Amino acid sequence: MTDDFISLRSIRKTYGPVIAVDNVDLDIAKGSFFSLLGPSGCGKTTLLTMLGGLDRPTSGRIMIDGVDVTSVPSYRRPTNMVFQSYAIFPHLSVADNVGYGLRRQKLARPEWQRRVDAMLELVHLEGYGDRSPSQLSGGQMQRIALARALIVQPKVLLLDEPLSALDKRLRQSMQIELRAIQREVGITFVFVTHDQEEALTLSDKIAVMSKGKVLQCCPPTDLYDLPVNREVAEFVGEMNLIPGIVEAQEPGFVSITMPCFGDLQFPSGGRRFAKGDKVLVAIRPENFMIAKDSNGLSLKIINRAYFGTHLHFMMTGDGLETPLTVSVPSAVARAHGKAVDSDQMTVQLVPESAVILPQMG
Repeated sequence: MTDDFISLRSIRKTYGPVIAVDNVDLDIAKGSFFSLLGPSGCGKTTLLTMLGGLDRPTSGRIMIDGVDVTSVPSYRRPTNMVFQSYAIFPHLSVADNVGYGLRRQKLARPEWQRRVDAMLELVHLEGYGDRSPSQLSGGQMQRIALARALIVQPKVLLLDEPLSALDKRLRQSMQIELRAIQREVGITFVFVTHDQEEALTLSDKIAVMSKGKVLQCCPPTDLYDLPVNREVAEFVGEMNLIPGIVEAQEPGFVSITMPCFGDLQFPSGGRRFAKGDKVLVAIRPENFMIAKDSNGLSLKIINRAYFGTHLHFMMTGDGLETPLTVSVPSAVARAHGKAVDSDQMTVQLVPESAVILPQMG
């Protein structure tokens, strides 16, 4: 796969004084599942509509498969879009909805039917062609919208929060199906979502956006384990941010003093720090351990919640500015018995699992 199948260079979009997209550069690999992730108003949908030709950038350049499409209208681009609203035609049958985009190709009826049937099979709706959209569930309508977009064989499929209207269980099921379909057809998917779990589950690569800018662009594991700044760390998943002060740095490691955990040595992650720098030790709830002895920090449990596979604890203690969130697998919690059921718990921080971030940014 090449890294420049889709290239966005210095893309900027303004609406009067409002900057919707601010000087974005992105490369999207051919055949990949790429997600734009961020809160409402961050610019992700604006970026998607510019990629699809529904909106033009104020400045910058858009390349698709080596062709500059910046000024090319949407109907001449090798893209198609699936919207948040299914936009299914209620007066057409399922088959006619799926095959709608083929009308301009003037296919013979047998070929048209063959391609429609193939698409219905791809989205697991064989035999539904004669039905009315009113007879379909939300998940089935979403599959029809997907089939209609794919049947014209675009080079790029753009998806604007297509699963957001579904209930949680159906959305999770559709995530699996969507990823499987993408792998089978091999088309480049560009997916917009505000749901971090959805992006982490589906994507080969994720660009996190805020206020029109891309904060970080990388594979899901890097995004979760190695956020580049506080904003990304707080937006993607749940993160504890513990203030500390740098005492010293040596090759590959940095020594940090924290009011609660004392002096610990952490991987520096390639960052440079100076003695006295104020930093944040970022650590996921699952990267704490229940201490088997007194070699840890004794904290007061102020809340606990059972989530089936895990127990989540909210804890506080001397030196902590904000409560810590600690997640413990249920089997591990059961093994510790009384330690989990009491008002106090001794926990250990795993330095290798922490990321050191500047307090600002």
